[in-house]
Amino acid sequence: MMKNTELVLVHPRRFLPESWREVKRSAIQLHHSQLNSFIPNPPEFIPRHQAETDPEYKQWIPYLITVHTGRIGVYSRSGSEQRLHGCLSLGLGGHVNPCDQTAPTDWPQTILNGALREISEELPGPAPAFHSLGVINEEETPVGHTHIGMVFVAILPQTHPLRPSRELANLQWLSFHRIHRYMEAHRFEIWSTLAWQLLVQQPELVRQITGVSDP
Repeated sequence: MMKNTELVLVHPRRFLPESWREVKRSAIQLHHSQLNSFIPNPPEFIPRHQAETDPEYKQWIPYLITVHTGRIGVYSRSGSEQRLHGCLSLGLGGHVNPCDQTAPTDWPQTILNGALREISEELPGPAPAFHSLGVINEEETPVGHTHIGMVFVAILPQTHPLRPSRELANLQWLSFHRIHRYMEAHRFEIWSTLAWQLLVQQPELVRQITGVSDP
């Protein structure tokens, strides 16, 4: 979809909890269904070209950590977001559009619907199992100033064909411990480091999806 016609889901920055806005980096554990409790004001759809340049709005991005047979998907950024090129990422991310909305009042479900659409576009195949991890936000970079992420783990079934889109042509499936070493070497984009923080705070989920007993 062209940026000059695409509508994306946003919240005015002033509606976000102050504790999310006033720190450079934040990773908040919560289920997507709890978002209404933290942000009672509903979001809105505005043109993407406006949202990309106006820091008074935060665009909602479903950020998906993909897992297949105990390994986690990692790729080098080379897509439409030029500002992230060359960074390692463990998250698939995409904007939320009006086509994802089923009920205007249930906007957390709209974000989940956007996540389902994103995975179907980037890794088409059988539907994954989803786990909500939480919200990530950073205020250090131009990208961070206008985006906020809802992190999910998407567990792909063993039978998944693993035929990624062109944007994910360099996708690799790496072990938990290898990714941890890369994290320590600061090779990942900021959002990936925040999403990783949320994941390792749930050791039972890590054991379930990777077999690692002591994350």
